[in-house]
Amino acid sequence: MSFMQTITAEKLREKLRRLVEVDALEAVRDPGRINRYYIPYMMSDGVEDYLILDMDPARYTGEDADRLKEDLLVWSDICPADSLGGGQKTQGADEGAGTDLETAIAQARESCSYYQYHRMGHYWVSGQEHLRRLVYQLGIIHEKMTYLGREAINEREAGLVELAEFGPLRHFSPVHENPVEWHVSSLGGIRAMQKLAADSRDERLGWLLSSFEKLPSKELREYLIAYLASDRGFAFCQELQSQIELASRPYASRHFSNRIETWAQKERRRIDISLREEGLVGRFPHYKSKDGERRIVITEEMPFAMRLLDDKDMAYRFYQQETILEEGHLKTKVRKLAEKR
Repeated sequence: MSFMQTITAEKLREKLRRLVEVDALEAVRDPGRINRYYIPYMMSDGVEDYLILDMDPARYTGEDADRLKEDLLVWSDICPADSLGGGQKTQGADEGAGTDLETAIAQARESCSYYQYHRMGHYWVSGQEHLRRLVYQLGIIHEKMTYLGREAINEREAGLVELAEFGPLRHFSPVHENPVEWHVSSLGGIRAMQKLAADSRDERLGWLLSSFEKLPSKELREYLIAYLASDRGFAFCQELQSQIELASRPYASRHFSNRIETWAQKERRRIDISLREEGLVGRFPHYKSKDGERRIVITEEMPFAMRLLDDKDMAYRFYQQETILEEGHLKTKVRKLAEKR
């Protein structure tokens, strides 16, 4: 699902202010069209949403993206919320030339594309990687709804989104930051966890969650964290993974050059053959040993489809995420299988 639409000055200003609030306002100049600039709004594995500003060269003489960013900061913070065509004066790079930024914007558009995210894997933090990956994917859903609205998520995602508001699950942050507010659980988060516990037929977890709803003590929170990370919590993780996959599948997958796509298909076949030769059963990307003690999922790390807004060093990678289950113990390990730049 993709769309591109023209946006008003008021809508543009609103989005710029949201970016300023989280210190995320950036501008990138199109190397092929010097009067076109891109502003990333929400760029993730699940959505690429960015603003496109086409500037009138007769009215705006900004030399680079940094200068436009400065002008947008002034404009979005000071200008009244009116329509394109009149407003705050700002200075372009041509010092002394008054530039009416609103009239200098020949066209402002928003481009948004939704993508599958269930195949993705990023491993920034060691330990409990199987849980951190799921929390990361729940975060994609939650951010889509927060920044783009309820219409940005489908019905299956709507049933999962509040899981990102359950503190003991969010403890398994995919990044090193783990703010205090992430430890708090909403009632919706607890209820969503209870439903998923029932779906995974984990009666013990369901009882713990009912107790936590009545008395969300620190001790019970720590017990839930330990439970989710143990072999006893793995059935819940498997059910969550299945439901995330169902929620993500309706979206399009990213497509790259023929060279990259051909390489990726060859790697998938090579990995599948290699795992089957080890005696594992299943089909890409899910495999397990015949005794069920080894569970493997092959994950991928992809660049953005809009490469201009991605890290220049970003590559396409395949990882093997393996969870080893033994009675009373669970361990996850990750290794990189292939990489293409």
